[in-house]
Amino acid sequence: MRMVKYLNVRSMLYIEFVRSSRARRRYWARSYAGWRRFLAAQPNAAHRALASLEKFGRINYMVTQNVDRLHHHAGSDPLELHGTVYSVVCLKCGNSINRDSFQDRVKALNPKWAAAIESLECGDPGSDKSFGMQQRPDADIEIDAKFWEEDFEIPNCQQCGGILKPDVVFFGDNVPKERAEKAKETARECDGFLVIGSSVMTMSAFRIVRYMNKDIIAYFLAQLYDIVSTLNLRMYYMDT
Repeated sequence: MRMVKYLNVRSMLYIEFVRSSRARRRYWARSYAGWRRFLAAQPNAAHRALASLEKFGRINYMVTQNVDRLHHHAGSDPLELHGTVYSVVCLKCGNSINRDSFQDRVKALNPKWAAAIESLECGDPGSDKSFGMQQRPDADIEIDAKFWEEDFEIPNCQQCGGILKPDVVFFGDNVPKERAEKAKETARECDGFLVIGSSVMTMSAFRIVRYMNKDIIAYFLAQLYDIVSTLNLRMYYMDT
């Protein structure tokens, strides 16, 4: 399955999102355009295998850095350390709405551009340069900077008029305290630790591994640095 992707796009910084309306327009224009194809993603064999282990009591608690909810779709119930793109939160009052509702509001504010996106998704040939978009041969959607700089409108919070942000932890942001404490508590209580597909190089993930009981073994199913584990297994796993 092919996904929408954007070339030469760096990760969003929290401080940039908060301070720059231009950065917010850039983020939401691209995110809106890719949302439908994002929703089409399905869990793979690795997601399903972990869900089975959880179902049969081999995994008692799961923490994920992923924000795509594919673990949920596979049947797991993880703690989402870095949040999820399936909800949108107000930075001023904390009010949260689901992403589908946000998409509807974006569409209402930008009807012509939303129609152009749907046209591209349906495979119509050519491009709609009047809205600064072009369908690339490998299924990318390219959005001209002039579009989100000048024409794209993003909704504000309906409760207080504040800035709306995806309910995820951007670079430079902090994991909510309650969520971080829950992950720390779980790490300290577990009698085995399995890390899959993560370098644990972000501090939020590194701390969880550091909090675990030093007498237990941590298994890393990826090529990782031997940080704190008594035993470090380097294995191959199915690409996610």
